[in-house]
Amino acid sequence: MTGLSERDILYDIQEGKAALVKKSQIGLLNLDDSFVSVLKRNGDLGFSLVDLRADAFISSEGSQTILFLNYTNQVIRFVPYIKTSLFYYQAAAAGLLGSYLGISSELITDALQGFRPAEHRINWIDILGEKVLFEGDVTGSERMTALSEHRYSSSILLIHSFDFGEENVLLQINDFNQAFSGFDEVRILDTEENRTVVSRYSLRNLLFVKKDKFLSDLSRFEFKILHFAVYWRKYKDLNHLMDFVGT
Repeated sequence: MTGLSERDILYDIQEGKAALVKKSQIGLLNLDDSFVSVLKRNGDLGFSLVDLRADAFISSEGSQTILFLNYTNQVIRFVPYIKTSLFYYQAAAAGLLGSYLGISSELITDALQGFRPAEHRINWIDILGEKVLFEGDVTGSERMTALSEHRYSSSILLIHSFDFGEENVLLQINDFNQAFSGFDEVRILDTEENRTVVSRYSLRNLLFVKKDKFLSDLSRFEFKILHFAVYWRKYKDLNHLMDFVGT
């Protein structure tokens, strides 16, 4: 896709999704995505976080999330695994599919309430008495963006280290900086390696912090994320992380 504009790339993606929709008997489409919603045919179903009239509409209410399945007049209440837009879209799509297949409200509720990631690369853990989302995979702008689009009152992103894998970092700079701006605070461990990376790629909205202050005062934030690049490729359990936290 070298030389293509971002809009050209989006149209290519749309064309690929259009082919999938045309081959499907029924489509379950994200109505909040203009490139997807235009593909909706008569008989297709749609889900949304903003359109109350959608076949599936999801909203937050305190610690609970409410999924309105207008398609079957079901109302599902559950405590979400994580309060991000991406998770809400996934929950809305799963609930809509369940209602289309005739699955009961109770089973849909149990499935959403009991959701846990299949891989442990991203999971809730306890750090110094605080509930922290531990993210131990390759450093990617798409995942950072998904985490920045959250519904918590306050948030902090803690970056232990970077590892971009095989990705072209230069193509992600704007996305990274936009994602970082979505948090109230972004701390990065003050190491020579991290400073080199930040300088090389002009990453912004980052606060360099020495190790003794890196995990301090976390209780001020409702949503806490610790990114430790490719942790699970280096270590088999959380012992190394706990050693880092303890020292």
